[in-house]
Amino acid sequence: MHKSITPRAALVIGAIFLATISTPAAQIKWACVGNSMTQGVGPNYVGYFPFLRDLLGGGFNLQNDGWAGMCVLKSSGANASYMSSPQFANVFAFQPNVITIKLGTNDSKAQYWVDSANFVRDYTALVDSFAHMASHPQIWLCYPVPAFCPATGTNPNNNVIKNGIIPRINQIAAAKGLHTIDLYNPIVGHTNYLYSDGIHPDSIGADTIAHIIYRTYMNPTAVANSAHAVSPAANMTAQNHVFMLAGDRLFVSPETAAHIKSVDLYNVNGAYLGSAAVRSNGMIVVDKNKIGRGVIAAKPK
Repeated sequence: MHKSITPRAALVIGAIFLATISTPAAQIKWACVGNSMTQGVGPNYVGYFPFLRDLLGGGFNLQNDGWAGMCVLKSSGANASYMSSPQFANVFAFQPNVITIKLGTNDSKAQYWVDSANFVRDYTALVDSFAHMASHPQIWLCYPVPAFCPATGTNPNNNVIKNGIIPRINQIAAAKGLHTIDLYNPIVGHTNYLYSDGIHPDSIGADTIAHIIYRTYMNPTAVANSAHAVSPAANMTAQNHVFMLAGDRLFVSPETAAHIKSVDLYNVNGAYLGSAAVRSNGMIVVDKNKIGRGVIAAKPK
């Protein structure tokens, strides 16, 4: 004999069902580890964090764990070593699902790089400490952005960043099976509208960094297989030359821009998304609704 369900029981069951289907998915917790370019140090250097947070949207809970002047090298001292900072402890309290590490710029300074022999050791220690967290985060290693200031005094040294720090980051990533995010090559050569002081990106530069991180995270394979836009002008005349699209911007040098009047936009499946004009300074701004995970091909001028 079947028992009938009372109206009260039906209401309870219905409420449970609705609560089940309407419960939002848990946010992905993301810790942004870095220096002043992550933290933001005033109105002129806002940092990429707010732009990345806006790009990722409500499905992510981002925590800014950047602090000005931070280094990877432990020998930089208690006031400069990231592992000695309060932000380091904050990452553990947050228990993130994703961690992006954007450090190395300050390590390139002469007073710190004298201990370059221990950079891999100390960076590996930082990565391992995060990897053993209870949340088992996915860890991404970001290349430092280029430094366009004179490599004197206490300034970062771009040659060290390019030839010393980035190769070591690649070494660590290969040893640990981690993804890297290239914030160096798409930006190099674009001082005129990305930097205010040769070290810190301005708001356009910070927004661009955020877009590169966003796009790489969303589709690392497509980005890794894309060619960088900074290429000799002679190689830019091919109808189907493929570039790396850094967020909503394509980077080409002003010299290259003289050879191109527009670019065609395609997604990874080859579907045509429209075109965009090339500015005289080499910047190409693409409708953010067309970014997706696409690549672009240049049309000769």
